[in-house]
Amino acid sequence: MNLFYKAFLFALFFIGILSVDVQSQNYWAIGGQVNAVNYFGDLNPWTQYAGADPKFTRPSFMIHVSRKFGRRIHVRANLGWARLRGDDFISAAVFKPEHRPRYARNLHFRNDITEFSVIGMFDIFPSSRRTVIRSKSPRARGRMIRERRRWTPYIFAGIGLIRHNPKGKTPDTLNFGNEWVALQPLGTEGQQSGQPGYESPYKLIQPVFPVGIGFRWKINQRIDIAAEIGLRITMTDYLDDVSGKYPVAAELQSDLARAMSNRTLETRSAVTGKERAFILAASDREIRGNPQEKDTYLVTGFHIYYILGNFFRRPRFDRDRRRRF
Repeated sequence: MNLFYKAFLFALFFIGILSVDVQSQNYWAIGGQVNAVNYFGDLNPWTQYAGADPKFTRPSFMIHVSRKFGRRIHVRANLGWARLRGDDFISAAVFKPEHRPRYARNLHFRNDITEFSVIGMFDIFPSSRRTVIRSKSPRARGRMIRERRRWTPYIFAGIGLIRHNPKGKTPDTLNFGNEWVALQPLGTEGQQSGQPGYESPYKLIQPVFPVGIGFRWKINQRIDIAAEIGLRITMTDYLDDVSGKYPVAAELQSDLARAMSNRTLETRSAVTGKERAFILAASDREIRGNPQEKDTYLVTGFHIYYILGNFFRRPRFDRDRRRRF
């Protein structure tokens, strides 16, 4: 059983323990998310836009299980997948002088991310006090669920893990085949060279910290939907495989590593096949990225919650019949 599934099972156990003493004030829900995700980092910096660049918007899908506690608090465990993309050829405008260094750099990547996280959600508008029932009867708990607030904004924050693996597309020269290959084993900034003066290979499992806001609507007794936007703050600068300086080319372990490290002399974009309008060669030890800023990604999407439990009202004629007997 891998780390992500162990963490998911632990989160379910943890939420269950929290709920033991307040069973009459909470309920379980399961559901899913369909999201759009945007990467921000060396190949698509925050300083370039007021918002996310739609050219790099990619899909994300998640499943989740949540538990409500009292009038305002929810705890939700998420497990899902997202794809991040970045490309100097697309995001850097060759006609803008401040973009030309990135356009000349000519790097790109894609990264399929598996994310597991546990977040706490705080409703801005609490449920009515009369819905916080201390009786443990199913009827009392059912009233609490049926009469939950029709809509409320909320904020959230949490912690999690991501498993990532940045890839780049090889040039169509030197018999590399123009295929997507994993970049971390190549050590494009000298991490795999075994020589002094380089960083250690970066880890493919990293912590992540989700924060954001949302808006939730009650559709019926069983169904809630929500719209949510959240930033994933990471502790790595290598979601895009770009951080520091160009290595000394002779110290890299293979021709493929050298080709994927310094792409400034390629005449065409490896991804689009279009001809490049500006070429400026980079030398060993020149700046390749900005290690002072960590990579992040933005997740925007829609959620659906299905509330578990038997909480529907008993038919009136049945209640009257029970009174007579």
